[in-house]
Amino acid sequence: MATQERRTNGDDYLRPESDPLVASSLQPSKEVKPGDWARFIQSLSWKEGPQLAVRNHKLQEMATQKLRREPVLRTRGNRTATVFFKEIAKRNDNAEATMGQSIGRRARRQCSHCAKNQGPFHICVIAVGFLKACASCTFSGKWQRCSLREEISRKEEKRRHKEKKRQHKEKKLQRKQGQQLQ
Repeated sequence: MATQERRTNGDDYLRPESDPLVASSLQPSKEVKPGDWARFIQSLSWKEGPQLAVRNHKLQEMATQKLRREPVLRTRGNRTATVFFKEIAKRNDNAEATMGQSIGRRARRQCSHCAKNQGPFHICVIAVGFLKACASCTFSGKWQRCSLREEISRKEEKRRHKEKKRQHKEKKLQRKQGQQLQ
């Protein structure tokens, strides 16, 4: 079930009525297939970020990625469906972190923050190319505390280098094909 709501910019969306999943109801470190919250976050119109005046191209691109998991919370606290949505909508960092949690890859080893069972999400996930830190540390703009930042930065550099090489090969092939046509 979903609740029809309207953003201040006039866009309609359906917010899940179900509360977000909480890790205490799961086996430790179990991943859950994408569900209502992952699909909801991906379906939002990210032409503008949660802070409606801010264009957020990163969220638009993240929304095109394959969903890998439901963003399961470590503890519920007071996070009902409405409260969780308001947290996501309050800051771009929160929206990006929640989307990153849904599309990223599980970290080989947890960051020190996640290892202490801190942060909102129950597993440590990195989204190379989108987030500077794991999703839990990115939530609420606390990415500086993540012990995986350097590793993520190196992976991002590798990814960029591979992309540049691919583009270079592509251009070289196009030039070669153009010369053959003459």
